Amino acid sequence: MNTLTTRFSVIDAHAHLGEDCVYDVAETEEELVSWYDRTGVKGMVVQPYIPRPTLPDITSAHDRIHKLCREANVWRRQGIRDLWIWGMASIHPHLPWAMYEEEARRCVKDLGFVALKLHPLAYGCNPKSRDGMHVFETAASLKIAVMVHTGTGIPFSDCLNVEVPAKSNPSTPVILAHGGANFFTDAAIETAKRCDNVFLETSWCGIHHIRKMIRILGAQKIIFASDHGDNLPVELEKYETLHLTDEQYEWCLSRTLQEALRLPKISN
Repeated sequence: MNTLTTRFSVIDAHAHLGEDCVYDVAETEEELVSWYDRTGVKGMVVQPYIPRPTLPDITSAHDRIHKLCREANVWRRQGIRDLWIWGMASIHPHLPWAMYEEEARRCVKDLGFVALKLHPLAYGCNPKSRDGMHVFETAASLKIAVMVHTGTGIPFSDCLNVEVPAKSNPSTPVILAHGGANFFTDAAIETAKRCDNVFLETSWCGIHHIRKMIRILGAQKIIFASDHGDNLPVELEKYETLHLTDEQYEWCLSRTLQEALRLPKISN
């Protein structure tokens, strides 16, 4: 178990469940939860791996996550496992808008999900296109956040494409997944500097890039995440190597995410 998880309540902002039809990867409930048991991480925000672009496949993926969230509630009540799980919806942005809105509303109102995911590469969608903007507008209407994949998949995954929708929806927290993915770290930092509601999620980022993000933006803009269960121990080791102050660790490892997604405070 990493020493950070014995000192702080750590929440993983970016976990996946299910089968991905784009990247040919998969993770089961048992595989996913096992990594949190091993590391001592207290919470995770789970989104589906990219489902096929049909409404039945999309709703099924979301229902599967909701079931895992409910199981986590039972585990905590019964003292089986002290793990918090929240859901994040991933809906194909090129679906008819009414269909997109209906599923987003169901996920938030009925399933208790806390954010929407936009993957510009997997979905072939520029964040500032009409369909891309609709994702942010839907999130704003539901008062939830948007996570956007950044880095790989240029030009759509260019961090700078997020500036227009972020500024157009200033009350909507926007999380840049992978913080520009190393090659576009500076673009991610610049976008976060220009937009008060933009935060950087650091899965797969180099240690020196994370340190640069914290130095320029402050820990209040930084969010810990793994993206894959087997990457969770690696991401924890990266943060331990940063040797941050306790206050910086608290922000990066949980508090920034909790405030952005309005999650409850959890004790260590």
